[in-house]
Amino acid sequence: LGAMYRYEVTGDDAHVRDMIMAGVKLEIFCSLGYYGDECTEHCPQGCTHGTCSNGTCSNCEYPYHGEGCNQCGMIGDCVNGSCSAIDGDITASRCVCNREWEGAHCDELVNNCTIVPCSPRGKMRRRTAKCVCMDSRFEGNFCEVFF
Repeated sequence: LGAMYRYEVTGDDAHVRDMIMAGVKLEIFCSLGYYGDECTEHCPQGCTHGTCSNGTCSNCEYPYHGEGCNQCGMIGDCVNGSCSAIDGDITASRCVCNREWEGAHCDELVNNCTIVPCSPRGKMRRRTAKCVCMDSRFEGNFCEVFF
């Protein structure tokens, strides 16, 4: 599934198993997100901010922490943003959302039609910069949901 092989010449035949060329050690480096002898095992979900080794996520990037290196402070995962420590305290970290997202986990679209336009069924209210649905059969932050 994406193994990379590195050959290293050694002076010790004890590291070589069932290989024709004695003195060559074969190391397998799996692609990101995989581990195991054949690089077919998936790393734990959420190990994007750490190092996966034999199915365990470790060496979390600061300030991420937790078993899957996906925890940001006490709130959990930052879906559409990045984790930022507050005064160097990992447990007090918070999510800094990408432009179109808001909420504690950065998983809610910003209800602001200057960033994401209203659907054709809505009109931007200038004072609040939010969409107002003109057709009563539609709702949602951008008048995109028909009910």
